Amino acid sequence: KEARVLSAVRASGTLLTRAQLDDIGLGGVVALLLAQAQHLLALRIAEFMQTPRLQAEVVMHWARSKIRAAAAAMSDEALLSTLLPKLSALAHTRAPVSFAQVSTEAMAVGRRALATRLLEFETQPARQVPLLLQMGEDKLALQKAVAYADAELVSLLLLHLRARRAPAELFELLRPHALAQRLLVRYCLARDRELLKAFFYHADRPADAAALALEEGYGSPPRGR
Repeated sequence: KEARVLSAVRASGTLLTRAQLDDIGLGGVVALLLAQAQHLLALRIAEFMQTPRLQAEVVMHWARSKIRAAAAAMSDEALLSTLLPKLSALAHTRAPVSFAQVSTEAMAVGRRALATRLLEFETQPARQVPLLLQMGEDKLALQKAVAYADAELVSLLLLHLRARRAPAELFELLRPHALAQRLLVRYCLARDRELLKAFFYHADRPADAAALALEEGYGSPPRGR
């Protein structure tokens, strides 16, 4: 197999000896081809050698290159239509592509709408949610975190939102999400009783507000809700 790889690389015009191939390995060969923008050959070699990780690396490099090279007149939808078939083809392999990494490239060149659309296909919430926050997509970040039912991720998200949102705005964001509301109550019971009072008032929960007042009046230890 290595001999066929060497032959294909040489046929592309890249001078490479067998000793050099042995020295840099398959990953080095692929990196060399990517540096020369020979994405198709790099992908064919990765497929031939049955290395899913390198296939994903090649496709992501190709996608980022496409985004950087795209003409300003090309719409985000048109660019997404170009990228998505190749990115999605590896979505369910042993080494799926990271849509988050490609999305970061779109953000870097000012294509925020494209970045947001790409993140919709990211399957790892720990990659997806922080980038949505970075892009200012607070509502979508909360929806995704809650959809994954990841309490730790939702809690981290709440800390970020608490720091940059007015209480009333925060409460409105949380209104459709029972899990996020429960975690906010738990957090406030331990650290911010005044915010909890404001939340109960905003959410029209007089019984909970009264129970909180009784706890404080009698000096009872905080209870989880």
